[in-house]
Amino acid sequence: MSDVTAVIPCWNAGDTLLEAVASVRAQTLPVAEIVVVDDGSTEAATREVLAALANEAGVRVLRQPNAGLPAARNAGFSAATTENVVPLDADDRLHPRFLARCRTALTAHPRAGFAYTDIRFFGERTGVHRQLPYNFHDELFRNQISVCALIRRRAWEAVHGYREDFRDGAEDWEFWISLGAAGFHGVRVPEPLFEYRVRHGSMSTHTEKVLPEITARIREVHRDLYGAERLATIRREWKGRWNPRDPAGWIGRVRHRLERATTGGGGE
Repeated sequence: MSDVTAVIPCWNAGDTLLEAVASVRAQTLPVAEIVVVDDGSTEAATREVLAALANEAGVRVLRQPNAGLPAARNAGFSAATTENVVPLDADDRLHPRFLARCRTALTAHPRAGFAYTDIRFFGERTGVHRQLPYNFHDELFRNQISVCALIRRRAWEAVHGYREDFRDGAEDWEFWISLGAAGFHGVRVPEPLFEYRVRHGSMSTHTEKVLPEITARIREVHRDLYGAERLATIRREWKGRWNPRDPAGWIGRVRHRLERATTGGGGE
């Protein structure tokens, strides 16, 4: 019996939903169930797709009034009965080896709360984005983890899920910070197995526009982490985990030295 559930929130995304579902079904590590959360879709075409999926084996469609992406993800996690859950947006896809590689990574790192991979872009732009190895200190200053990861359900429960008031985006960034603060760190799988659709008008475009406001809000929500003393402790714990062969890591290290100076942090 599989120990993975796929959760796919959907709001008027009927044009891409079937592609997302198909990518889950194509996994070399099968899922126990696909939970599609209809977040109050109004498009007739999307509602038809959802109605058809509700009659398919291995798929459960949950319906709720529109409450936003984080609330839809939480509804899916709540419905899952497996040990691990993968949230997948309705316009994205998984490479067939995504779950198998992430499941292997979690098995090898039993203290990790989640596993994530590099990203392959498709749609209006193509290419590969190599994500950095997990570093909690870095994550406090910039979201470096994609929204899609294989997550231990107990980690999601420990932080009470995604904050449902983060409806303008970056709910995943806040979630990763909450997990890190609770001791659930991540592990990177260095293969581009998460396939992210790039298209004009996506939610990520809106998030970029309001990023300063979101960043300020995250610092307010997690103000205990951004105090000089706590930040210095986190920095000491994670400073040796930059990859010296990774130029981005060196850039990040210089950036954080500057941040330490401006926040009044002490020496290393």
